[in-house]
Amino acid sequence: MMTEIIKSTPYGLISKHRAELMGVAIIWVLYGHSFLFPSSYLLRSLRVVAYTAVDMFFFISGMSIYRSLTQNTTLDFLRHRFRRLLPVWWFFLVLNLCIGTRYSIQELAGYLTFTGYWMAYKGQGNWFVYAIVLFYILSPVMFGTLKDAKGSVLLLVLTFLLSIPFLGNEYLMRAFCRLPVYTLGMICAAVFDREPIGRQGLIFAVIAFLSGALLIFSIFRCFGDSDALGSSGLFWYPCSLVVPPMTLLFALLLDLKIAQPLIKPLRFLGNASLEILLTSDFLLFSLGIWRDGRTVSFLFLVLVSVTIGEFLHWAVSSVLRYTAKGPRSS
Repeated sequence: MMTEIIKSTPYGLISKHRAELMGVAIIWVLYGHSFLFPSSYLLRSLRVVAYTAVDMFFFISGMSIYRSLTQNTTLDFLRHRFRRLLPVWWFFLVLNLCIGTRYSIQELAGYLTFTGYWMAYKGQGNWFVYAIVLFYILSPVMFGTLKDAKGSVLLLVLTFLLSIPFLGNEYLMRAFCRLPVYTLGMICAAVFDREPIGRQGLIFAVIAFLSGALLIFSIFRCFGDSDALGSSGLFWYPCSLVVPPMTLLFALLLDLKIAQPLIKPLRFLGNASLEILLTSDFLLFSLGIWRDGRTVSFLFLVLVSVTIGEFLHWAVSSVLRYTAKGPRSS
């Protein structure tokens, strides 16, 4: 079985399990959002490193966006992405208005145009959406540089350099310091869609993952969790080393026979990961159930976020399918 798996290409294997990988990532993100502070050092570390799951989203998105740009014009690419995003995004804007969130004209325009987060306006929703929209807009330009190895290296260097000015700015750093791992996703789709993983590739992936994990562990030991994830920003660069091989290793595990019972549940979660993420964000921050020192039950957060998120995903998908086909004539 393993021999067959390593004959797959890295891009092909990750693409095969894209939805399931996003299912793994969203559960990990919810664990990080649950504000649990377990006494176990391992569980506490997993909660802190849940930020890595967000990087998995960016890495997988970079791969998907590259392939989409090879098959569509820039206009079609952007139209497809916003057609998927806008109904969900507007739904949560309406919910915020319903619970009494007051918006100025500037704040409302910032929400509608995906600029409000960068202006530090209130009530702007999840930062991830603002980051991924910015990356969507940059992607056609980035795609144009990935014609050869030199272009890939140049783009990766440029995105690392672009992230450096934002170190120390916790507000903007969380988005711009994810740009390199998004770039790595695009490069993976461009470079690793023909050559099989092979035994050497698998060994290299394990070494890269362990090296990055060791760096992250060292940062936590030297600086402490809050400094590493906040003002210093050192956490994000080991993440860029860890996330690509970690995503590949997760995909390898999901391809094993023993993991087959997990495929459908994870795919179910992964397909609605955007809706689940925004639902959990609304519960925790717009409704404020994390305030006043209350600890949110992880199980409660998962059940409510998944239930609402899956229903919303079904509703939006149904409407999009209906509008794409048009009403049936009687």
